[in-house]
Amino acid sequence: MAGPMTPFPPLPRTDWLKAVEATLKGAPFEKRLVSRLVEGIDLEPLYTEEDLPSPDPAGFAGRPPYTRGTAPTLPEGGWEIRQEYADGDVADVRRAVDADLALGARGFLVRLDAAGRAGRDWTPDLSGRDGASVVDVSDARVLLEGLDPEVAIAMDAGGATLPMAALLLAAAGDRSARMRGALHADPIAALAQDGSLPFSLDRSLAALADLAAWCAARAPGVRAVGVSTVPWHRAGATVVDELAIACATSVGYLRALLGAGLDPDTAARQFAFTFPVGRDLFLGIAALRAARRLWHRIATASGAGDDAARMVLHARTSPWTTTARDPWVNGLRATTEAFAAATAGADSIYTGPFDEALGPPDPLARRVACNTQVVLREEVHLPAVTDPAGGSYYVETLTARVAEAAWARFQALEARGGMPAVLLDGTLAAEVAEAAERRRRALATRAEAITGVSEYALLDEAMPDRRVASRPMAARPVANAAAGPGPKALALPPPDGRGTATAAAVAAAGRGSTLGALTAALAGDDPPARVPPLPAWRASEPYEALRDASDRHLAATGARPRLFLANLGPILDHKARAGFAVPFLAAGGIEAIENDGFATPQAAAEAFAASGAAGAVVCGTDAAYLEVVPVLAPLLKARGALLVAVAGRSRDAEAAWRAAGVDAFLFLGCDVVETLASFHRILGVRP
Repeated sequence: MAGPMTPFPPLPRTDWLKAVEATLKGAPFEKRLVSRLVEGIDLEPLYTEEDLPSPDPAGFAGRPPYTRGTAPTLPEGGWEIRQEYADGDVADVRRAVDADLALGARGFLVRLDAAGRAGRDWTPDLSGRDGASVVDVSDARVLLEGLDPEVAIAMDAGGATLPMAALLLAAAGDRSARMRGALHADPIAALAQDGSLPFSLDRSLAALADLAAWCAARAPGVRAVGVSTVPWHRAGATVVDELAIACATSVGYLRALLGAGLDPDTAARQFAFTFPVGRDLFLGIAALRAARRLWHRIATASGAGDDAARMVLHARTSPWTTTARDPWVNGLRATTEAFAAATAGADSIYTGPFDEALGPPDPLARRVACNTQVVLREEVHLPAVTDPAGGSYYVETLTARVAEAAWARFQALEARGGMPAVLLDGTLAAEVAEAAERRRRALATRAEAITGVSEYALLDEAMPDRRVASRPMAARPVANAAAGPGPKALALPPPDGRGTATAAAVAAAGRGSTLGALTAALAGDDPPARVPPLPAWRASEPYEALRDASDRHLAATGARPRLFLANLGPILDHKARAGFAVPFLAAGGIEAIENDGFATPQAAAEAFAASGAAGAVVCGTDAAYLEVVPVLAPLLKARGALLVAVAGRSRDAEAAWRAAGVDAFLFLGCDVVETLASFHRILGVRP
């Protein structure tokens, strides 16, 4: 028998570096093996115990600063599955909610439509747009009727949170004391997203404090204040930006609550945070862990105790990473993002349906979205371990670096006046736009690839069979929405931070006042807040615009834009670059006409002429290019090629090749979107 096992001797990092340097053969270590995130954080190829921060700031699960989780063990059953709903009709919302509750969801979030977010009653152009139409208490009763009190209900009402909360709480009646959920009063995020609030920002902050005071006294299971980074995420902000914005927003809201007379513990317990989780698995885990640490620091610095400083964190899959093309891959993206959120210890999670970029989700997409979490929870058994990523040298180091960078960014925002100031003066939006431009560049050059869109695009893909019932919203005219019931205008006291205005609004809602009437009565004489709204875009949109143009070209002409591959020599000589060119073109909806190669430039030119294509891409070896390209390019142009491109590039020969007729070069690191757009223009594809 073999003797006792001998542990491997420790290997010093210097020995590892020597081995790496020998493998790199003189290539720079930092360039080949160190990568940089758009957040400005460098990722090393190896992390060891030496990289861990000292002293360890992570602590233990259930202990401050809650990096590893707010409880020593997860609740029975794990996190809460909390799906989101934006159907126009509240009856449709409730049917979808009931279907997901039957699958295992334990909460739901309803997003108000554009009319409701603006504090208006039914209007033909806004009602039912991007959300549910809730006008009066009868609509709110549809959402609550027969609902198990253990089911958590959350709202996203934009700038009209207090009026919407009044309808919901009036519908709940005495049950409000037993309700669970979150009202997500977040006027800063609403103003950034929508570009306007029905109230001034000062009055919106006063309403937030008033609602928080009422909930603390009358509905202890409901958190009034929300801090969401979703609008900034959709505008292209980095993870560090998002965490810093969340910190600055929460500080602004804490000031409003404390200034209205709430004690620090009560104020801190009114907060619920919402963070999207993006494409980077480990960065997503690190960001949520860092968020808990940062909130604990802010809340305790404001006077709250450790127990009150436990973050309530709702995570959602990223709307920025979802694609309209090859939408089936969104199921994989959502799984990865939900896995990251669960691993990081989110209290509740939303997984987006795979077809959400195409419009309202169909029942299949809803079911798959909900079941994604069910599988992670019940079959993968993620809740069995608290903070499973904890202790990883990589995750702990990344968490610390993200937290440090976000804190520095937050301090910079505070030095400029805090969130209200940087939102109103437009400087924060400009900075996020700069970050978004860096992300656009990474996407355009395919430094960040999008599976099924910028990489592995299928020109003949089968899209989902869209069988979503599209029912027009029934008109619900209100004779005098601003007046409410009775001949006189509705009178409500101004928000005072003691719950007085909320109590009066709940009572008025119970008597039949509409959302529009409540909003008008609470608005006061201050002008509504307005800023340019943040753009909302998806990473895949530039490529999808090219694909859409290709589809329209196909419908109009009977054929897609096509380019002939002028492959030089035998298959082994041209295969690599032809294999690069085909998916490159497909990302823009351009069909490549493939072949096994040609022995002479004349043969390639004749085959091109017979193909009927409008242009050609030359594919071959560097050695072949030096001899053939100067001959082949003029031959192709003489036979009608509107476009001649070369797969690859030679800086030394580029000028000569362009003089011979070459129009473009396809190579790693080029701007793929702009190159493909230029091809469209040359080939007559209308944008």
